[in-house]
This record gives sequence, C-alpha cells and structure tokens, in this order.
Amino acid sequence: MTLVISFLKQPMVHFIVVGAVLFTVYGFINEDDASGDGQRIVVDEPTLLRFLQYRSRAFDSEMAAQRLSTMTRAERERLLDRLVREEALFREAQRLGLHTDDYVIKQRLVQKVEYLVRGFGWAKKSLDQEAVSAYYADNRSRYEEPASATFSHVFVRGVDATARQRIEALAGQLNSGAVPFSRAMGYGDRFAYHANYVERSRDMIASHFGDEFGDALFTLSPDQTRWQGPIVSKHGYHLLMIVKRDPGSVPSLESIYERVAEDALRAAIDEQTEQAVRNIIEDYTVEVDGLPWASSSAQDHNGVRA
Repeated sequence: MTLVISFLKQPMVHFIVVGAVLFTVYGFINEDDASGDGQRIVVDEPTLLRFLQYRSRAFDSEMAAQRLSTMTRAERERLLDRLVREEALFREAQRLGLHTDDYVIKQRLVQKVEYLVRGFGWAKKSLDQEAVSAYYADNRSRYEEPASATFSHVFVRGVDATARQRIEALAGQLNSGAVPFSRAMGYGDRFAYHANYVERSRDMIASHFGDEFGDALFTLSPDQTRWQGPIVSKHGYHLLMIVKRDPGSVPSLESIYERVAEDALRAAIDEQTEQAVRNIIEDYTVEVDGLPWASSSAQDHNGVRA
C-alpha cells in the first residue's frame, strides 16, 4: 500500500509515540493510588479527568476538562460513584489475588495498551487530500458499485423438450401480443422467488437463478418492447423483458470523498498503531525453546532466538 503517513517513516517519531504510550500507561496505573494506602481511595480532579477520558475513549485532557465543567452536580456525583465503585472492586480483586495467572486479565491489559496506542493515533483528525487520493487509487475496488439489472421474467419449469416447446410458444405469444411486463405474471409457471427484479446485483440474481443465467442476462441489452430468450437457469427456462442494465462502475473520488477520507484515516491509524506495537515488541528478546518448527521462521523476526 502506497499510503504511508510521512511521519511514520521517522524512527524518532516511533520512539516518541512508544515512549509516550508507556509513560501514560505507567502514569495512569500508578497515579490512581498515590496515597500508598490500599484502604484509602483519594479522588481529586486529575483522577476524575483520567477516569472520564477512559470512559469516553478519548485521550484529550482539555476536552475532558471542558466536559467535566459542563456537567451538572448530579452528573458529577454519578461519575464519582462509578469511579469509587470501580476502584474499590479493583483493589478487592487485587487483595484476593484474582489477577494472578488470569488469562482474561492478561488479555484485558494487552487490549488496554493497544487501546492507548490507538488513542494517540486518533489525535490526528484528518489526512490531506494527497493522502486520501493515494488511498483511493490503491483501493478503488472497495468502492466499486456492482453491475445491476431491472427486469421481469416469465418462467417455465424444467429443461426438457416439452419445457422448450412451451417457452418458445410463450415467446411468440408475448411478443406478438405486445404483452407488457405488468401483465407477465399471468403467463408461465409460478417461480420460487420473484417475477420482477429492480436494480438487483449480478450476485443477487445469480443466487436466485444460477451463474449461467446471471452471465447470460448481462450480455443482453435493455428492451422494453420485446421479450428476450429463452435463457436457461438452474430452475428451467425464462423469457426476459430487460428494463435497465447498469454495468459495474467506480464512483469518482469527488462524489465519495468523505467516505474515502474516513476509510483512509482509519487505515492510517491502523498502520500507525501496528507500527507502535512492533516498536514495543522490538524492545524484547524472545527465546523459542523446544519448537523445532519455529527455528526457520525465527530468523525473520527481530530479537527472536530459536
């Protein structure tokens, strides 16, 4: 993918991001119990602001302070109650040793660090137009609008000689009588799905009729005065009156710019998050013991010894 935010390429930025994350995690964990007394819960404004940032999933101290200042007294008291409840239960769990060798707790801590890393990535609110254009160029297929068709059909069950004779007779009758699609339901056999399909995609049509039918349908041109066919499906024979057929297309970037910009930003933050995680992993030396199958692949990972 050519979309690589320029700041991600700088090793110093990697260092700053990872360092900031680890510093923040350490601060959030250690400042919650500054008193050192396990039975004493001290709640001040910084503690409330940290708690509010966690609950709102946005690590923006100014925004949290503004939100806290606009809360009613009742809202602040509820926030305080929730903080005290959470802190008391957390300390009780620690006292009981519930966090020891608990895989669920381990996963939650892993998710917490990932969450913090990603939270710093969201500090970047938008990408420039060049980055969005590059993302669009690399991911055009994601925005492709599938081919679709609007048509009515007359159905005859089976593909034997009798069914063929019936459908050919119906073709002559419908076309000679100039029967419009609105009266087509009075002809042929009852179909398992629908008689009319409006702006349905090729995949949806194929799910009802089969791939062979879908391929044949999209080779025909719209004609609202003539029944075309017969075309065979996995159910039998069909005569078609095709009202409209749209080929698959990709909208211009200008017409879907906001959607692409959101996707591009999300992809950039995903990439930034993964880079920060990789930087954290690179600070560790991993020793692989007793896994012969890992010996060949271990050389591909920095800091891994087999």
